[in-house]
Amino acid sequence: MTDVFQGHKVHAEKMQKLQQPSVPLLPDVGSTNPLLSKELAAKTRELRQIKGEELEGLSLEDLIRLERQVEKGQSLVKQMKAEKLLKLIAAFKGKEALLVEENKRLKEQVEAKAINLSGEQGSLQSPQSFNNNPCLAEAHDQDEDLARTSLRLGVGKQLSGVQI
Repeated sequence: MTDVFQGHKVHAEKMQKLQQPSVPLLPDVGSTNPLLSKELAAKTRELRQIKGEELEGLSLEDLIRLERQVEKGQSLVKQMKAEKLLKLIAAFKGKEALLVEENKRLKEQVEAKAINLSGEQGSLQSPQSFNNNPCLAEAHDQDEDLARTSLRLGVGKQLSGVQI
């Protein structure tokens, strides 16, 4: 039981370390190097201004400069987002092509097995034999429904712009 408490304590300590800032602000930096302290304060203020904080003391020129800086950053974010979306779309299209090919291969296997089954029975599948095999009957019904729908709409069977 004490192992559980010790494990929990160690985990809590690790979580506290993770929640601390990655670059700690050292209070004694100013005493060792005042230039670093001023630069740190300026960068901290600039970061807050980019976030939309501490804008009261800025002049019109500073506000315009800050707006341009934010717009530039926003356009870079949008550009990166668009690139990632295009990569995802390309990956999904590749997966779609693979799935279409696999679907075609599986249909051919089903058709080949249906032909083998009909050959073993000594004759071609009759409408009565479709009723005896629920899988074949369901596939046959779906094909008939699709054909009726296609005829009503005046279109052929299509999947992703590819005729089947």
